[in-house]
Amino acid sequence: LATQVASGLSSGGLEDVILSISGHISAQRCLWEVKLLYSEYKESVDAFMEEAFVRRELADNFCYYNPNYDSIKGAWSWARETLRMHANDLRKPSYSEEAMESATTGDDLWNAAQRQLLREGKMHGFLRMYWAKKILEWHAEGPEKALQLGFHLHNRYSLDGTDPNAYVGKSASLNPYRFTFLLYFSHNSGRRRS
Repeated sequence: LATQVASGLSSGGLEDVILSISGHISAQRCLWEVKLLYSEYKESVDAFMEEAFVRRELADNFCYYNPNYDSIKGAWSWARETLRMHANDLRKPSYSEEAMESATTGDDLWNAAQRQLLREGKMHGFLRMYWAKKILEWHAEGPEKALQLGFHLHNRYSLDGTDPNAYVGKSASLNPYRFTFLLYFSHNSGRRRS
């Protein structure tokens, strides 16, 4: 395990290690191994601790204490109101659930992220955010259906499918809005970060 963790830390593949914590490797064991590498990979170890423990624990608590963690009802009232105000906005473009699942939208970056999810069961963190926000932007049936599609696709194809982090990540796409969608994330932003 130390070799796998060290390889992940040195290659920037932290997400692969974090995905393994979702039922495959003990989080405590990873913590032990990572601490052994602190002097060599300080920044990566700090990032790992933030992702694997701080955010993970917050996500676990959110899902445990919020009975509506998998619905718009679980969002803050201001977020629900924003979504309600823009639920019927014209989505242009708008894609069917089938087009999104089969990665046949008009957005090559989004399609590549979806194909990676289909093939490898994962996608880069910034692309996950872009992916989720575009589902919300493109889904003509409103935010609840968009959120449910995001959960469905992620739960079906991702290695960390039903992990609390996944629910919180998809729900996080429901933040302050820009026109018909929230916390705008453009195609060019996604390209710069991946």
